[in-house]
Amino acid sequence: MKNLFLLIAIFTSGVSIAQCSVNTFIQDNYEFDTKLLALRDIISDPTDPDHFNPYIPEARFTPYLEK
Repeated sequence: MKNLFLLIAIFTSGVSIAQCSVNTFIQDNYEFDTKLLALRDIISDPTDPDHFNPYIPEARFTPYLEK
């Protein structure tokens, strides 16, 4: 019985690990799109403190990544 449980645990952990790979092309494009959304919000508001900042602060696009 213990061997059966161990075999099932090993099989399910191997399957779950195999499904966690992320395609770098998709990840890069997703990050680029979130930066564009943050930039759109910054540019649309002239009173935004980051309106004239040439760099997008990470705190501005991180909430889009978490959605």
